Amino acid sequence: MPIYNEDKDALINAVESIVQSVYPANKMVVYLSFDSDEISELYLHLMKYLAGGEELPKSAYRERVLIIYQRIHFIVNRFPHGGKRNTQAATFEQIIDAYEGREKGTFVLFIDSDIILHRDCMLEFLRAMEDNKEMVGMTGFISAISSRGFNPYWYFQDTEYVIGQIFSRALEAGLGGVTCLPGALTIVRLNEFAQASKLYFSDLDTEKIFDFHRYHLGEDRYLTHILMEQSKSYSIGFCLSARAKTEAPGNWSSFLKQRRRWLLGALSNEVYFLCDVRLWVRVPFLILYKLLLFSSQSTGFLMYLVLFAYIVGVSFTTIQTLVLWTPYLASWILTFFFAIVTRRFKIFWMYPVLVLVIPWIFLLINLYSTFTWNVRTWGGPRTDQEEHIQHIDLSRPITLLELQLEGTSDFLLDMIDYDSSGTLGFTDSMYSRDSRDSDESGYESSLGDRRSRSRTSLANRSQSSFNSYKPSRPSSLGRNQSSSDEDKENPYDLPQIATVSERLFTEWNR
Repeated sequence: MPIYNEDKDALINAVESIVQSVYPANKMVVYLSFDSDEISELYLHLMKYLAGGEELPKSAYRERVLIIYQRIHFIVNRFPHGGKRNTQAATFEQIIDAYEGREKGTFVLFIDSDIILHRDCMLEFLRAMEDNKEMVGMTGFISAISSRGFNPYWYFQDTEYVIGQIFSRALEAGLGGVTCLPGALTIVRLNEFAQASKLYFSDLDTEKIFDFHRYHLGEDRYLTHILMEQSKSYSIGFCLSARAKTEAPGNWSSFLKQRRRWLLGALSNEVYFLCDVRLWVRVPFLILYKLLLFSSQSTGFLMYLVLFAYIVGVSFTTIQTLVLWTPYLASWILTFFFAIVTRRFKIFWMYPVLVLVIPWIFLLINLYSTFTWNVRTWGGPRTDQEEHIQHIDLSRPITLLELQLEGTSDFLLDMIDYDSSGTLGFTDSMYSRDSRDSDESGYESSLGDRRSRSRTSLANRSQSSFNSYKPSRPSSLGRNQSSSDEDKENPYDLPQIATVSERLFTEWNR
């Protein structure tokens, strides 16, 4: 998940949707990669959430941090600002290092920082990919969040997303392959992505504005093109049952900038796509369909000519009337059934509105994109928010999270714990004010003693006991609970914490 200038609530909702997924927690690692090395309010907000609402010490804010929250491994990165593709490249290096030799059995799920996954989204993706071993990558069904109040922009985009996917994207999959795997929701086999990454993450020449649009504004289409070139037909699919919601622009300015980016990215990539001889041989019907769409962008206004003809009294035969209106009526009926299945009833009555206004909206988008053709900018709601983001200057961050037995960070020694359910994560009360002594110096002294005993335990524990140990934390030793005076003085069994830390450190280094 690349993150840049996201809304705080949207980011937390996205992370929470991962936590609430029914996919096994021990079978996933989540990379949250900030496209900025600044310690921003957004970064601090996320770290506090992953720490269970507790304030973390300054030493915790490093450029790479491993946090285990709700049994899920979260790796939070802060990379120097360089754009989405550079953030993906830096994260990909970590993934390759972690899964070297296991690429075939590993999948990479790309999601945006404002996506809300349905609980079974990941499970449906994996089922579809495992059922078809030839499948290289898939995208899912994305709808817009439109239930937080009346906003015509949300309603319009939700309807457009649904119509575009059930008609266009599903048809592409049936004709040979989806032509755009959006970064908002895409799953790819790691071994296939590793092969494509050699070109995708290469030092691409963007001196020409057309290449800038292709590689930066349409990076998801560019990646899809590479994957289609290196794989068989029908290997880029669409999983309708893998569903997610996304934040859509709520005003005209953000909407226009987002659509400019989409249009320029699509245009610059589809020119190469339509000229690719290999794809003409491999998926000819798909290319013909894209060529038809590419050459009929302005036909939406023909409907207004027909309506004008009706107004001025032009009569049509029955056959002419059927030819003119049957496609719209059939699409509306299909939309009605899909609205019932997905319980998104608003898309049914929004469909006629969409048909009427979309030619004018696309005309304005085309004009705006033409006049800003030479402007090198990403565009979208996140760039609008950039000037409002405040960065907090803390101590200089450490460049790497060093997880070694010698030199173990005070932060991890204090925070790692096994809770009553056997879950490895942050302690509930180590940094809670309820558990601190009123004398701050006394608290610091006792904290130092705990750290010292933890390091001693780490150094003295033998490898045999490390391998055979199975921690069992009594449920009575939770927050503000103890069974004896000894427990009150040291409510966490330090040898157990040390063993858990050893396991974590050894696995991470390996």
